[in-house]
Amino acid sequence: MSAKPWAGFIADFPDDQVERGGDITVFGGRNVAVAIGEILTQLGCQVAAPEHAELHGWDFDAYYKDHRFWCQITSFHPAFHLLLEDPAIIGGTRRKNAAAYAELAEKLASALDADPRFRHVEWRSMEEGPPEPDEIGPSGIGDAENDATAIGGPARSTRVFRALRGLWWLLSRLA
Repeated sequence: MSAKPWAGFIADFPDDQVERGGDITVFGGRNVAVAIGEILTQLGCQVAAPEHAELHGWDFDAYYKDHRFWCQITSFHPAFHLLLEDPAIIGGTRRKNAAAYAELAEKLASALDADPRFRHVEWRSMEEGPPEPDEIGPSGIGDAENDATAIGGPARSTRVFRALRGLWWLLSRLA
C-alpha cells in the first residue's frame, strides 16, 4: 500500500486569517502549519519555517533522513487540508525517496491521530484529492460544534471549491 499524500482534518486552533476591508490579506493556517512542523521535528525532520502561499495557505520543506519533502497546509477553518509530497520530478530520485516518504507519512499519520488538537483525520491518494471541507468529520464542518465562518464557511459552493482544487492541481503539475 502506498502512502497517501492528502489529509483533511478538523483542528482546534484559532482562525489566524487576516482581513482588511473585506479582503483577505493573509490566508489562515499558519498556526496549524507551525504545529505540523513541530510534530515533524519530533519525528526526526529538519523543518523550514512556513511561508505564505497565498490562496494555498502555508507551505514548508521538511528534510527526513536526507530526503526533502514538501508540506502544504490550506485553511477552511476549522477544517484544513494537508499535502505531504515528494517534490522530486526525476523518477530515480522519487524511487530513492520512496521508503523514507512512506515511513514519514506513516509516522505523521500516527502522530496526528494521537494529538487531540487534530480530529477526524482522513488520508487520501493524490488521485482522490483532499476531502471537501464540508465533508470532514461525522457530519461535516457545518454542524453546531464546528461552525465554519472563514472563506464563506459551509455555505460556499462545493462546485467552486472543486474547480479551484482542480485548477490548483493542474498548475502544481505545470510548475
